[in-house]
Amino acid sequence: MTIAVEVAVAAPIPRTLTYLIEDATGGDADALIGRRAIVPLGNRRLTGYILSIWPEIPASDFTLKAICALADDGPLFPARQIPLFRWLSEYYHYPIGEVIATVLPAGLSRKSARRLELADSGALAAAAPEPDAPWWPKLKEQGQLSARETQAILKIARGKRLVRQLSERGLIRLREELTGRKRAEKWQFFYRLAGENRWHDSFGDKASAPADAAALRRFLGQFPDTPSVSALSVQARKTLFFLHKLTAADAAGSQAAGGGEVSGVALRQAYGPALAALPELISQGWAVEERRLAHKNLFGEDIRSSASERFALSDEQALATNTVGEALEAAAFTTFLLHGVTGSGKTEVYLRLAEKCLNMGKSALILVPEIALATQLEEYFLARFSDQVALLHSGLSDGERLEQWSLILSGAKRLVIGARSAVFAPVTNLGLIVVDEEHDGGFKQDDGLRYQGRDVAVMRGKLEQAVVLLASATPSVQSAYNAESGKYRLLTMKNRVGGQAPPAVVLLNLAERAHGRRRLFLPPLAEALRANLARGKQSVLLLNRRGFAASLVCQECGAAVECVNCRVTLTLHKSRGQLLCHYCGHAIRPETICARCGSMALAPIGFGIERVEDEARELFPEARIARVDTDAASDRRRFLAILRAMKAGEIDILVGTQMVAKGHHFPNVTLVGVVWADGGLGLPDFRAGEKTFQLITQVIGRAGRGGDSGQVFIQTFRPDHYAIAYAQANRHDLLVQEELRARREPLFPPYVRLALLHIQGEDEDAASDSALAVARFCRGLMKKEGGLELLGPMPSPIERLRRKYRRQILIKSASMATLHQLLSQLNETKTSLLAAGCSLAIDVDPENML
Repeated sequence: MTIAVEVAVAAPIPRTLTYLIEDATGGDADALIGRRAIVPLGNRRLTGYILSIWPEIPASDFTLKAICALADDGPLFPARQIPLFRWLSEYYHYPIGEVIATVLPAGLSRKSARRLELADSGALAAAAPEPDAPWWPKLKEQGQLSARETQAILKIARGKRLVRQLSERGLIRLREELTGRKRAEKWQFFYRLAGENRWHDSFGDKASAPADAAALRRFLGQFPDTPSVSALSVQARKTLFFLHKLTAADAAGSQAAGGGEVSGVALRQAYGPALAALPELISQGWAVEERRLAHKNLFGEDIRSSASERFALSDEQALATNTVGEALEAAAFTTFLLHGVTGSGKTEVYLRLAEKCLNMGKSALILVPEIALATQLEEYFLARFSDQVALLHSGLSDGERLEQWSLILSGAKRLVIGARSAVFAPVTNLGLIVVDEEHDGGFKQDDGLRYQGRDVAVMRGKLEQAVVLLASATPSVQSAYNAESGKYRLLTMKNRVGGQAPPAVVLLNLAERAHGRRRLFLPPLAEALRANLARGKQSVLLLNRRGFAASLVCQECGAAVECVNCRVTLTLHKSRGQLLCHYCGHAIRPETICARCGSMALAPIGFGIERVEDEARELFPEARIARVDTDAASDRRRFLAILRAMKAGEIDILVGTQMVAKGHHFPNVTLVGVVWADGGLGLPDFRAGEKTFQLITQVIGRAGRGGDSGQVFIQTFRPDHYAIAYAQANRHDLLVQEELRARREPLFPPYVRLALLHIQGEDEDAASDSALAVARFCRGLMKKEGGLELLGPMPSPIERLRRKYRRQILIKSASMATLHQLLSQLNETKTSLLAAGCSLAIDVDPENML
């Protein structure tokens, strides 16, 4: 029977398409949902995803095409996730087929490609003259060109014309093929005895050697009641010998009648011809074969025994655990915001809630903003739930991610730890989503499908009636506002576990440095580092070095030059000779004075983490120093080695960027130094103060987590800046109040919603003209709708990237519905607005304004 199905094609198509397929499911057509299908689209074949079954074939003005083939034996995602995919497509204005392709493990989508190959040799022999093309000798020698080489030829008008002429002469042909990978599955084979295990240690273990023929005879003498054993081949009898021996060694932990089991690999290692003889043993009823999917151990590290220890909960931990636990039992969607200071024991709360969730037969997702934190949480969750933990993050290979995805989809793994993409894990019966460090910008995807993992977690919890726990020592202003307005339920943990006192925090004014050669470390910090080394304690040095934008900073008071309209830092564009605001486009000349103190001593400022490391080595040559930055964190093995060395006391001073500030538990760290706290304040971002507060507060929390008290030195040009002063005093409440006050005029979230439009092209004039056309179109719609504000277009902070010129437009709206309506109309009309070679990307709720 032919049925019609709704298919989302992995291509920039805004809507789903309808295709026909022969129903071979035996009446269970819903079993097709979630499966990949190879579908025709124009003259290509692409990957599509079946989303629904039409109750009947819809009437249409055009002929419906049939699906070419199904790519897999089963679904890649459950039907219950499809409403989330539809929401993602609508909210972020991204084609639904490409949404699903983004969500699924990399490498699965398949599409058609063309490959040039020679035609029959007779026509080639008669060819005269031979084509004058640089690629012809290679084609003639090899018989074909790769899909990439073919594509490069066809992109050029002359190449396309020559290919057509040679095809008409019968010399070459274009062959269409599917690229991309199929769903790979690796299998392991295990064997056990069909009857009683009759092994005895006196039989020996080298039956294949001629000198041990007597041992083999003694073994076979155990089967006087089974004459058929003599009918077995010599190889089969020797294989039976080893099958008894190896399964007997495994029998201690097995309840099977024949003892334990042995893998085919182990059996072959013991006796080479065993695999060839096994079919004979199986067919004669001596052995049983079992096939299982092979799974790679991704963790590869020994788990510390202390990681599995269960601690008595503090009163605050118990209250948070019980409150969220009650919502789990009620099976009703609820979003909690857990504001727990650093060292308050949030991880133990996650562990207890995950345990409760698993005991209820449900699944849990534990999300962290980056691989570094996923790596550290693995240890604790593996120690408690070793057989239930799966990993999903970008540090895995494509094959590893696909394998983990398959384990989760099958229900074999019910506890998933990962970075932002793990929010899409195909878990069964979802009960709990934990978003650790919910404030972190790492949850926002900055290209392609520009989703915010934290917000997607809340929406998925709503769609699947799961409990969502957002947690942080420094909640985002947006989440704090949601808790204040009643959208989230607030939970607080204000004290460190064990009653540990927070570290003492000292501000050091960099403006008071002596002239001449200026050391990065002021004397109080340098002396504290020296004393800490003498005591055998560990130190952490943080450089708040974020972004790339060059800003002008006053060398007298440390204030950055800001936009008079938007209160964000102006960015220095040397090629233009301007200081530019990337929100409203306001521009001034660099030859200006400091609005704070009137000084004309303005200069670009900034230095890198390597300089901090070099100076630390110069000052303390005897110290063991290690550096953690983005490169180290992206290399899983290297990062794990640094963490292990730090925990083992093999590092005296750990130098790093924001990676060292987040969540790490180093009990022997008693000193933290923030080398330059102002780096984040110099960025053209309305969240600059909030992010600076969060980073400094987080790194303060690394000190004094063991038995000894901690001390923190913060070096800054702006000790009176509210973000730094409130971080010193640990006053998150005051930070939120200040940020909310500042965002009322001019309006910024949470009082308005934002969309950032990115326009880019290889030609500068075309990119600028396209940006102007988009802005005019949006302003035309705004006159009808109202309640919208458009800023720009203006050059992006990085004006040219990967040979493309970049422009951006910021849209504000008090109404999310109005904003989406405008973006939907823009998305439908964008092709007519953009010059050739230009593209438009829509970023809803932008996190990174750079």
